[in-house]
Amino acid sequence: MKHTNHTSKIDPNLKAGVWTKREQECIAPVDRKRPVVLKAKGIELMDIEGKIYLDFTGGAHVCIVGYSHPEIIRTTKKQMGELDFVPHWIGINPTRIQLAEKLKEIAPGNLKKGKVSYCNTGSDATEFSIKLARYNTRRPVLFTCLGGYYGGTIGALSLTVDDANLRKYYSPLLPGVIPVPYANCYRCPFGQEYPGCSLLCVSYIEHLLDTVVQPEEVAAIFVEPIQNHGGVIIPPIEYLRKLRELCSEHGILLIDDEVVMAFGRTGKMFGIEHFAIEPDVMYFGKPIGVGMPLGAILARRDLMENWYGGGSTLAAPPLACVRALTMINIIQQEKLANNATRVGEHIVKRLREIAEVYPLIGDVRGKGLIIGIELVRDYKTKEPAQEEAKNVMENAYKKGLLIGISGPYKNVLKLSPPLILTEEQADAGLDMLESSLKEITASLPK
Repeated sequence: MKHTNHTSKIDPNLKAGVWTKREQECIAPVDRKRPVVLKAKGIELMDIEGKIYLDFTGGAHVCIVGYSHPEIIRTTKKQMGELDFVPHWIGINPTRIQLAEKLKEIAPGNLKKGKVSYCNTGSDATEFSIKLARYNTRRPVLFTCLGGYYGGTIGALSLTVDDANLRKYYSPLLPGVIPVPYANCYRCPFGQEYPGCSLLCVSYIEHLLDTVVQPEEVAAIFVEPIQNHGGVIIPPIEYLRKLRELCSEHGILLIDDEVVMAFGRTGKMFGIEHFAIEPDVMYFGKPIGVGMPLGAILARRDLMENWYGGGSTLAAPPLACVRALTMINIIQQEKLANNATRVGEHIVKRLREIAEVYPLIGDVRGKGLIIGIELVRDYKTKEPAQEEAKNVMENAYKKGLLIGISGPYKNVLKLSPPLILTEEQADAGLDMLESSLKEITASLPK
């Protein structure tokens, strides 16, 4: 029987505006301007009209080794020719095992002896970690860090406290969640300055354990080693170390959200490694599947062997696993974590030079190739420059540079380009960013 090919072909004569209008008619809205992308390679996107964009969002953190990496394309095609999908409960697939072994191999400390549970997204991984923590500890309460983003499903959203708008109209959320301070030294909620603060943020958590909830009721603390949505917040080393001590003292699990900070992004394989501590659980999403849905939890062996609550029919298909394995191998073989450190330091140095010229920039902070540029209207009061940040982002887009925006006030420009970025490419993007800053600054009232 002959099959008719119903695959739609893209008419190259159609302009971007036509596709934008068609999208508005059939897809839920997205609050930012975007190109109609036809092709992508490395750090570059090409739109339907042939314009090239430098993507300094890294596909919103997903394309760690760049778009269309030839080795990922090769291994994906090979896997498609052999086996594209089989549910884990129907058959054992070697790629799922190999990826779990690789995650254990590169993990810090005792997690090398741990076990992996697969899921479909970073939000799923948060949900699974909640279940893992409550099941193992038999405790109901979860601590979550202010400024943290942990996903969009109801359980993950219950932990997300970086933007009130994300939680608006979704109550009631998961009970038993208590927000605790994160060490945001640029905007300290206690009005202190590090190191003279003696880490009052940790002392406050200890105060909660004395006055609000008993330690034996707390199952876990969820923490990002560096906050992403919160505005690229890098805590002092002592903050996470003290959290580790606090958790160990009271039998509370330290759960490390590595969804954005894993796989060389910060200059180390995992963000937590900058703080020389070991979490009880770490989990992954977004980048691990290299554009295909995949999430994973890696936890202490005793926790995993005492729990059966993970897994789903679509979790860890062979195609996603082989892409993940290839990505990790590329990072290791091409020493991309080292490149992230070197190029990231180059970007931060230049941004701090630019900040000397443009008072809109209140702070520049970064670790590897996750970099935040906080815009303020007044250097002393730190009044967030929300509208200005949006205008700089949109102006950069017009010039051919894609950047992100984050922070609770949406005033932090965020750079998270693929780890293959060169200094020359970085400078080309920074030239566009500086030009955008210059034009927006010139348009401000005197």
